[in-house]
Amino acid sequence: MEFEGTEYIVLIENDEDADEVVILQINQIDEETEEYVSIDDEDTLNKVFELFKKKYEGDINFE
Repeated sequence: MEFEGTEYIVLIENDEDADEVVILQINQIDEETEEYVSIDDEDTLNKVFELFKKKYEGDINFE
């Protein structure tokens, strides 16, 4: 998922009772290698999560 020119990955358990997601920034090392880095900026985390919820609102129950 892209937000402000940066790629992120959102991980969620494949379980109806799952109540947490993990959001990581994707850093491209080279053509074949990427790393996943935690995000310290709470504002960015919230914005990426809101974008994720909007994109998947019909597929995932966020309540």
